[in-house]
Amino acid sequence: MKSGFGSGLAALLMLAALPASAAMTDWSNADGGRMRLSALSEADPGKMTAILEIEPAPGWKTYWRNPGDAGMPPQIDLSTARNLKLVRVDYPVPEIGRDEAGRFFGYHQPVTLVLQLQKIDPAQPSMLSANVLVGLCREICLPFQSHFELPLDDISQPQADEFMNIQMARATLPEPPSSGFEVVRSGLSADGAFFEATVSIPGSGLPEVAVAPSEGILLGKQAEIMNMDGKVEIRYPVTRLPKSLDGATITLLVKSAGRAMETTLAVK
Repeated sequence: MKSGFGSGLAALLMLAALPASAAMTDWSNADGGRMRLSALSEADPGKMTAILEIEPAPGWKTYWRNPGDAGMPPQIDLSTARNLKLVRVDYPVPEIGRDEAGRFFGYHQPVTLVLQLQKIDPAQPSMLSANVLVGLCREICLPFQSHFELPLDDISQPQADEFMNIQMARATLPEPPSSGFEVVRSGLSADGAFFEATVSIPGSGLPEVAVAPSEGILLGKQAEIMNMDGKVEIRYPVTRLPKSLDGATITLLVKSAGRAMETTLAVK
């Protein structure tokens, strides 16, 4: 990943110079860990950023947007929020491996999700009200549910901790596609039996790959990955597709040569 303390600090200093406000909830605690929510009102009217910090207890783990063969991905419900909508949730680079349940995409260490928010009416007050459900697992898996509320219009003094935490969370996100590390072709095979992607990667050898399909799409557990002259061919068996492919996507994360790239691809 292209990230580092120097670039993160520079971005933080730039951020601190902008007129913005921040807020943070108390920690919510469970047997397997704890979590809390922070929010930043950006200088651009109507735009806001929130972060959900999840800290598994020692020996516990939590999950990426697709947990793998078992586990529970985070669920964030903003239906009770006032004058806010959730645009997207960005996840830090996950561990990609195997555990006793099979494939594992997730985190054994503290992890911070970045929530991009938009005010429905920039001129009106807003309240970040979120119902959050995450999975925490050790020998057993426990659902951990909390409700958080943050008023976002009555903050008198920006807080350095919130600014730092949000900026550091952004530094853990996978990089977007760029020259030499990008998907050059993707889509369903002619018979619809496979989802295929050709990816240009840095380094040599086979990358680590994780996928998260949108609702209605089910992929096989095992991908075929072949390195061919600096480009990688990735093929996932398709076991189920929705009746309509309108809006159907697959989020693809690729780790290679110490970097991680993520992109969302249309299924067609």
